[in-house]
Amino acid sequence: MKAYTDDQENFPLLEKVVKKFNISDKKLKDIVFTYGNTIYTRQPLSYGLITHETTHILQQQKNKDEWWGRYLIDNQFRLEQEIEAYQRQLQTYKNNDIGLYKIMLSKIADDLSGGMYGDIITREKAIEALEV
Repeated sequence: MKAYTDDQENFPLLEKVVKKFNISDKKLKDIVFTYGNTIYTRQPLSYGLITHETTHILQQQKNKDEWWGRYLIDNQFRLEQEIEAYQRQLQTYKNNDIGLYKIMLSKIADDLSGGMYGDIITREKAIEALEV
């Protein structure tokens, strides 16, 4: 598998995703997108985020356009894809730093249960689904 990084402004679906999830400019700077085998970001990636985004590369391997089409309209599909990516990210933290794992579990549950993903799960259910 080959993976690439690019500036976030080059993400082909940026306008569509920002509109769908009502992402503010302030929040946008911290969000990472993956389209096919390219990771679009404004920030350097932590080892946990590399694991997360690599999961999305693998998920999109068959057909990135079909994947994104479903991701944007199907809440259950979006939830399943993010839970898989976040579980792998959290496992990476757990393997390297249990303290960081606990901190990130809470932060990721907040993100997953918030507006960034369309309020698709409660925080409590997110923690249950994410624990590895």
